[in-house]
Amino acid sequence: MERNQRTILWRKLVGVSLLALSAAGLVYAGAVYGGRIIAFISDGTQFRAWVKAQGIWGRFAMMGIMAVQIILAFLPGEPVEIAAGFAFGPVEGAVLCLAGAAAGSAVVFFLVRLLGMRVATLFITKEKFQSISFMRSTKCLHLLTFVLFFIPGSPKDVLTYFMGLTPMKAAVFLPLSTAARIPSVFTSTVGGSAMGEGNFWFAALVFGATALISLGGIWAYRQVCKREKGEAQGPLEEK
Repeated sequence: MERNQRTILWRKLVGVSLLALSAAGLVYAGAVYGGRIIAFISDGTQFRAWVKAQGIWGRFAMMGIMAVQIILAFLPGEPVEIAAGFAFGPVEGAVLCLAGAAAGSAVVFFLVRLLGMRVATLFITKEKFQSISFMRSTKCLHLLTFVLFFIPGSPKDVLTYFMGLTPMKAAVFLPLSTAARIPSVFTSTVGGSAMGEGNFWFAALVFGATALISLGGIWAYRQVCKREKGEAQGPLEEK
């Protein structure tokens, strides 16, 4: 029996070590290359030419870039989504972004579920987690998660890392959060596609409307959080 326990403990130790090394590698890569990647995809013409030269692999690259942006929460997501719309059009660009977001969210969820706050606070401050700590005890976790991911302007990077600390299962969180992202992602890819077609007035209209909606979304997010904090729990515990 002791031998089996040692074997299980050893496997867990190896698994956690590999995950920790992977997280450290992502942090390093993001710090060194993250800015270059964002700058590269922000040049829509250059990025679209590169994507076409890669064939089917360009699509996998787009999903990979989106996944990395989700994992490295300090990288902005909007340039990635706009570039996807510029290079692939509004519908395919949105699908690729959503697939990448789902993959990145899965990595984040399982990393946090296994390593807890130790990995979460590599990217997000504990104070930000504390501001939404009420979600760990809310009776409407699934509905609230969908609403907060749906609201434009809500801190989806904080929410993605936080969900691994809640009782929610990955099989529920991943499709729920991905579906809730659809409107904001599609709006960005529509704007990016308009830019790619030279329809700059329409792109400006889309981005302007998105900015106004996001301001309203930020207000709505704060109101939801303020109301839910009426039943907030105590400070987050280290895991």
